[in-house]
Amino acid sequence: MKRVLVSGLVVITLLIFSSIGWAEVTKPAPAMPKIPSGYSVTLKIAHSMPAADPTYPKHGHAVAFKEMVESRTKGAVKVEIYPLAQLYGDPEAVVAVSNGTIFGAIVDTPVLTAWDKGFDIFSLAGLFMDVDHLQRFIASNKGGKALEKRLEAKGLKVAYWVSAPIHIFTVKQPINKLEDVKGLKIRTQPAAIIVEAMKALGATGVPIPIGELYTAAQTGMIDGVATQEFSIQMRKLDEVFRCCLLDPIVFFNNGASVYSIAQLGKMPPAVQKTVEEAWQETAPIHEKTLLEKWTKDAHNKMLGKGMTFTKLSPEEKARFDKVWGSVRMKFTPEIGMDLYNEAIGLRK
Repeated sequence: MKRVLVSGLVVITLLIFSSIGWAEVTKPAPAMPKIPSGYSVTLKIAHSMPAADPTYPKHGHAVAFKEMVESRTKGAVKVEIYPLAQLYGDPEAVVAVSNGTIFGAIVDTPVLTAWDKGFDIFSLAGLFMDVDHLQRFIASNKGGKALEKRLEAKGLKVAYWVSAPIHIFTVKQPINKLEDVKGLKIRTQPAAIIVEAMKALGATGVPIPIGELYTAAQTGMIDGVATQEFSIQMRKLDEVFRCCLLDPIVFFNNGASVYSIAQLGKMPPAVQKTVEEAWQETAPIHEKTLLEKWTKDAHNKMLGKGMTFTKLSPEEKARFDKVWGSVRMKFTPEIGMDLYNEAIGLRK
């Protein structure tokens, strides 16, 4: 098994985080914990993003946690970061966190549906109107908090939720009405819940590997893709996809920073408190600074290259929502009507 250890670049990392809003998500450092003499522990963190740049969203959280906890414990707690799924892929990482093999993982929520089908709520097409609506649900006792409690019963704690809206990008034709989608071949994730959402619009969901997107768009194998803005720009797919439907949002590609209840329980109380506080404080970096920054930068770069962005009229949005509503009802019984009703009730 190949092991990749990422060293702490304290000065460089802190300069980077200060430039993108570190001060907005951290608190003043607490008093130094009283650590038992001779105590030491190594915590392992797994994620699937590259490590070349500490501003990559998932990696940024891991690096910030490493710097903070090693500093606050004066090296008694060491952190090893394993990027690019080199220790575990996302599904295996969640298992390892649950049973206490590793301390933490930063994963996408579709992986968590294997633990609780309720997490499919984030993949219901058109359910969440915008990021604010999603965050209200996540903060709700009957929504995100209820899902968190279900995970805790399985050895996982969630420090923070992250969210990136999924939009429909097309090669040539901008989408201004429901009829514009009919007949299009749109690349989606292979999950039935997403493929069905495209089918309901009159499109065909095509679950091809993301590495084949560029060529597939050039050759006409696909007409569009449902994905995130920064994913399009980072992979230079804006060279072939020239139009983006910003509103309505198809669904949210959510993620969660999870950590191990079992590993926490083995630590002395002072260390446990320090480690947990550091994870909680640094987790928002993924969304509040890095993810938001990447998304905004990608949007502006694509706009500068002539990308056409459209938003539907209220009347057309209502048509999309009606069509997607039938798909949502098909999958809601398995997800949970209580979660669905909470999300609908939090619409404004």
